[in-house]
Amino acid sequence: SGTKAIEFVEQGEGAGDVMFFTGWNGQVTRVSGLRDVYSQEDVDNGALEVVDILNPAGTAVTGLSVDPNNPNHVVISLGGYGASNLGKVRETFNAMAEDVAWTNIWDSEFTTLPCYDVVVDATDASGATVVVGTEYGIFVTENGGDDWAVSNMGMSTGDEVLTAPVFDLKQQFRASNDWSNVTNGGAIYAGTHGRGIFVSGIASDVEEEGPQAEMASWNVFPNPVVGGTLQLPTAGWEGQSQVEVFDLTGRRWLIESLNASGVEQLGLNVQALPSGYYVVRMSQTGKARAAKFVVRH
Repeated sequence: SGTKAIEFVEQGEGAGDVMFFTGWNGQVTRVSGLRDVYSQEDVDNGALEVVDILNPAGTAVTGLSVDPNNPNHVVISLGGYGASNLGKVRETFNAMAEDVAWTNIWDSEFTTLPCYDVVVDATDASGATVVVGTEYGIFVTENGGDDWAVSNMGMSTGDEVLTAPVFDLKQQFRASNDWSNVTNGGAIYAGTHGRGIFVSGIASDVEEEGPQAEMASWNVFPNPVVGGTLQLPTAGWEGQSQVEVFDLTGRRWLIESLNASGVEQLGLNVQALPSGYYVVRMSQTGKARAAKFVVRH
């Protein structure tokens, strides 16, 4: 039984610490404690907690998606041509809990249709939009599985015309910010059998707004932050400044107004942030600075 899908939690307390993987044997497994692993010795000493959160699923679990807006929301796809009474697409809203409950959200008319991969759309904060790659192309629901529709525009002669199998789906869930140059936020890429790779037309339009942040010249410290306070150099700055902290998915964790007048640096308390990678941005009218930093506990 080989491993099929591997996905990580990208935000919240589990960011960088929890991953899920699925197998041809019908299992879904959650691994926690990755932030404490630096060597094989850490693994041997029990740093990782490995738990099967679905076993067995009844057939191979071909795909898994962690909702970028809610790490407790996980959706899986199942393959095989046989009917599955438990559903070929299932979701849970308590993936991080001890007892994980799964619900079938797949259309009962397609119980024998193999499903090969799944994406929870990052641009829908509710988690209700789910995209599934199947034997006959892409199916989409925008209401949590109550209704499903074929969505093959660009891959076939019409939106609802069946097409080649879609074996792999990936979404650019990161958004464009002053410190990044993401121009395809929200785009979903579909890898097909023999027809190449297609990109969806639902990619969000990216507009550059506000001043460009100066990344390279702003050295915040200490980095990594262990004690809880990040120092922000203020040379050339006077008056009130807006300070924001984002994770790498674009989610904002902190926003404060600080006075940069008469001081060499500002202290920003980041003790409440989970361990992980962040971007701090300081801005005034007409200018901005940004820098990446790491929080460790």
